[in-house]
Formats: sequence, C-alpha cells, structure tokens
Amino acid sequence: SSVPPVFWLRGSAGSGKSAIAQTVAETCHQTQLVASFFFSRADPNRNNSRYLVLAIAHGIACLIPGMRGCIANIIEEKPNVLLSSPDVQFRELVTNLLTTHSLSHLHTVPSLIIIDGLDECVASAEQQQILSLVALAAEMMLPLHFLICSRPEPPIHDKFHSSALHPFTKFVSLNDEWNANRDIATFYNQEFEK
Repeated sequence: SSVPPVFWLRGSAGSGKSAIAQTVAETCHQTQLVASFFFSRADPNRNNSRYLVLAIAHGIACLIPGMRGCIANIIEEKPNVLLSSPDVQFRELVTNLLTTHSLSHLHTVPSLIIIDGLDECVASAEQQQILSLVALAAEMMLPLHFLICSRPEPPIHDKFHSSALHPFTKFVSLNDEWNANRDIATFYNQEFEK
C-alpha cells in the first residue's frame, strides 16, 4: 500500500512530539526535507501562519532543481504575494508551481514538510486554514508529504476528521500515559552506573 501524504502525530504536552519532529527533520535534512516549521505560542514570528508558506516556498526554491528561478519570477511579477494570505501564497508559490512544471523527476528530490506545534498557532481559524491547504495539496496529489505534530485540540481534531483530510491521513497517537520523567530518570541512572 502507498504511504499517505499526511501523517498526524498527536499527543499531550510533554509526550515527545517535538523531539520526534526534530529527529525526523535532522534525519531527513539532506535527502527528503523541503521545510520544517515549528510553531511557538511565545514567539510572534512563529505563533501564526504568516511565514509558513514562505518557508515551504523557500525550501522548494532551494531544493528542487529549476524552481528557484520560477519562484523568483512569480515574486517579481506579483510582489504583493509576499504580503498575501497563506492561501494565496500557497496557490501562487506552491500549487500552481508544482502543477505547471514538468516534475517527473520529483521522486528523487525532497518532498517532506514538517509542521510541529500546530496547536501553538494562536488562532484556531489559522490552524484550520493550514490544514485546508494540506488537504488541498493531498487532493491535488502534489509530490509533498506532511508530518504534522500537535495536541489533539478540538479545531485540529475536527479538521483532521473532516471528509477533506481524513482519507489522506495516517493517525498516530502518543500514549497519554507515557511518562517523560520516567524515561529521563532511566537514562540518567544508566549513565551514572557507567
């Protein structure tokens, strides 16, 4: 069976979602990673969706042969795209670009986008808008795969279980009974014994 284009790793605070996302990003950095975006409620540059699509477009420009010039041309022709809403940016800088160019070689180039801490995006409407863009990419069969890590908050849970996104998503829940402190204590005890 084929790999679904969307993977939702959900769990409570402290369950290890960000550690897993960071490990995947580091492991895939040179061969598969287009972009990683780590939301943070405390950082005004990372608690909203303003820079998410630009990070994806930047990754495409840097990693997919021939795309840098295409993206530069789009920005030169439509400079307001940099100030546009995420859905306009996604249409202009991602979907239109990936559907209008011959990308038969994309099985050999990076395709993974990691979005960590989606619940840290402060506006639930923006959270759902981001997931709508992910659903659009999946429905259009763009050569992209998404790893999304978040707490299972109601707006995110509802969107993932909508008919637009559910068919394209693999769900993995970190056990709520997982105890990070126990694992840390085990590690330190073993290291001290050495």
